[in-house]
Amino acid sequence: MDSKLRSYEPVKCSGVGATSAMRRQPPLLEYDEDDMNFLSFFEEGSQNRYRPRAVFVDTDPSTIGALSNSPYARLYSTEQLVRGTEDAANNFARGYYTEGRRLLQQTLQQLRLQAEACDSLQGFMLYHSYGGGTGSGLTALLADYLSIEYPKKIDVRFAVMPSTKVSSAVVEPYNAILSGHNSLQHCSAAFAADNSFMYDLAYNCLAVARPSFHHINAIFSQTVSSVTGSLRFDGALSMGLSEICTNLVPFPRLHFIYTHYAPLVPQQHVPFSRFSTMDITRMAFQSPDPKTNFSSKNILDTPSSGTSSLHLPSSAPRSFFPPLPPIRSSSFSAPSTAHSTSSSVSSTSSLWSSDISPGVHMACCLMYRGQVKPTDITAAIKKVLQKRAVKFVNWTPTGFKVGVNYQPVTTLPGLNLTNVPRSVCVLSNTTTVRQHWDALAANFDKLFSKKAFCFWYLNEGMTEEDLVEAREDIAVLQADYKDVEEMAMLDTRRSRTQEETRVNEEGEDIREPRRKKRSSNRKRQRKYSLP
Repeated sequence: MDSKLRSYEPVKCSGVGATSAMRRQPPLLEYDEDDMNFLSFFEEGSQNRYRPRAVFVDTDPSTIGALSNSPYARLYSTEQLVRGTEDAANNFARGYYTEGRRLLQQTLQQLRLQAEACDSLQGFMLYHSYGGGTGSGLTALLADYLSIEYPKKIDVRFAVMPSTKVSSAVVEPYNAILSGHNSLQHCSAAFAADNSFMYDLAYNCLAVARPSFHHINAIFSQTVSSVTGSLRFDGALSMGLSEICTNLVPFPRLHFIYTHYAPLVPQQHVPFSRFSTMDITRMAFQSPDPKTNFSSKNILDTPSSGTSSLHLPSSAPRSFFPPLPPIRSSSFSAPSTAHSTSSSVSSTSSLWSSDISPGVHMACCLMYRGQVKPTDITAAIKKVLQKRAVKFVNWTPTGFKVGVNYQPVTTLPGLNLTNVPRSVCVLSNTTTVRQHWDALAANFDKLFSKKAFCFWYLNEGMTEEDLVEAREDIAVLQADYKDVEEMAMLDTRRSRTQEETRVNEEGEDIREPRRKKRSSNRKRQRKYSLP
């Protein structure tokens, strides 16, 4: 089978937001017969039209109804939209045992039809949330059955993790721990994101006064597009999801991946920015300080007429962002010592964490898009390593995996995203994930110590042993990440000790011949001196 015909099945297991509009006919696709990479995500129908290889599932009928009334409704057939009659009410047990199980056979039938239409099925891509009832419970149920019917296919997930700052439901820790327990058994790689942090990105980096879910989805979709770009377009260093998982996941359980995307700049900032390979790589690895990057003196006035006037005091740093109101201090990590570039002061964008440098990295993947040269990538990576922006474990020989795709990013109008000539998506497997699981586990322990809200789960068919087993599994995951950190610290100390010992030995070896030479010269002088 040709390696280009790689097919993946996206499965939506959480709510889909869309706006109501008139239905439109999907456009005809014109393509080169030699370039069939887009068939990884589309299948050919009648009248030279194509539809995505996707199945949308939700127990709440309103979200699927919103998609049916959206401008993209004609892209999908009615069989691809699976809806229930009652939502899961933020309850993992309802999504796994009762409401989600009613949709199981219909969903599996649609997945079988989509899999049979693929020439070479490689795996499934699941989009879901960890904190919701449908996203956690129904996804876990589907993963159990997919692992039985397709045991050798990869399971890649793009998940929305519960925020450590804002919670949309009290029982989110229960759902997240139970969903994480299932993910450790079946998932190949999980690319995590945080809605509240993406909201901050849209507000701070894109200068959106009132971000909505459309802006958040736009940021997340750009990252997903960069990850899957090699499946749809040609490039110098193309790689599929199987290759990404192979290079990012050293151990089966440590498969939670941090996702960073750069650059994220507002449209008014583009004329003053530089998007070279070195610049976008530095943006992805730097941690901006909002207190120093944004100054109240740097004001971008935007009158109602649409014209803008820029006031820049000579003594103030140049900033083309509007002023920020008081924001939560927890939205950002500690200030970094890295200097901001002249091209951008706040273009770093992590979808789950505010900084990429803390913790120990086991692997890192750089996905470049646009006109990027391999020599420029090598120089940029060498610069990052020289500044020690990333700390790798000693047992990783290279650390970086690079992918190059010549097709630049494409954005939709009205979302404050700008078409840039080059972009980079950083996928990092780091031990910083343990901090998020520690916070979720602590919230879980607070609730479970009083058996609070447990009866909602027990009434749906779950037992307390299931909750205890999931919590113990997450505790083992926390210990695994801690062991990697401790091993990295021990290796670092051992290497430093060996280096100091080697330097001391070399210093003694150098001083010893000098002493012997000086003593021999003195003897020689005394031997041939006049009486």
